[in-house]
Amino acid sequence: MEKELKLKFAETLCKLEGKEYLEAMIAFAAAPTIQGRKPAALMSFTSYGRNTALLWKLYGSEICERFQVEFYLLKKEKDGLKVLIYRRRLLEWYVNHIRNQPFLNRMGYGFGGLLDHNLVILKRRFTELCPHEVGIFLGMPVEDV
Repeated sequence: MEKELKLKFAETLCKLEGKEYLEAMIAFAAAPTIQGRKPAALMSFTSYGRNTALLWKLYGSEICERFQVEFYLLKKEKDGLKVLIYRRRLLEWYVNHIRNQPFLNRMGYGFGGLLDHNLVILKRRFTELCPHEVGIFLGMPVEDV
C-alpha cells in the first residue's frame, strides 16, 4: 500500500505548478514536523528543473506560516538552498535535552543555549559540509548521530 501511495503522490505532484508544487513538496517531506512528531526537517531547494529555490524565495514563508512551522536558512549556494523547517518548542526541548547537551557541547554549542544562538552555530558549521550534529536537530537519538 505504501508504494501505491507514493506513486499516486508522484503522479499528482507532476501535475502541480508553482506555489502548489512547493506546498506539496514541503507537506510530504516535512510531514512529521508539520504534525509535531519530529522537531525539524532539512530540505534542499535547487535552481534546476522547476527551480524550487526560486519558488521557496517567493512562497516559502507563506507556506510555513500556513503549516504553523518556522524555518531557518542554513546554507545558500549558487545552485540552491538548504532550509531547516521546524517547530520551535519541540526543537528547543530536543536540543536542550539532557541526553543531547554533552554531545552538542563537544561540538561547540553551549549548554542550555537559546535556540536562535544554536541555529547560528549550526549554520556556521554548514559552510564546509553537512555537520553530524544536524541529526540532533532533526530528532535523531544522540546514539545514532
